[in-house]
Amino acid sequence: MRLRREVIDRLARAIARELVHYGYVETEMTEDDLRHRLAEVITDDLRVEDLLNQEVRDILAQYESEMDRRNVEFSRMFDLVKRRLVRERNLIL
Repeated sequence: MRLRREVIDRLARAIARELVHYGYVETEMTEDDLRHRLAEVITDDLRVEDLLNQEVRDILAQYESEMDRRNVEFSRMFDLVKRRLVRERNLIL
């Protein structure tokens, strides 16, 4: 995960405060419960990208010798494979 827990909590707190303050959401949750739920959602979303990155690394590991033979940059292939999987799976990152 690219964000530390403290950063996620600060983001969730700011989002919850704004949503409640400006009346964008109506909920029976307390603002604190809403903050916790938002932090969970942010964390889950980041975890999806982490899992995708690992899957891309695993795929590229299978073709490592071929990539070396053809002098293909790992980072370029990583981006290409990741974009393809994102498109195929209709993910929003």
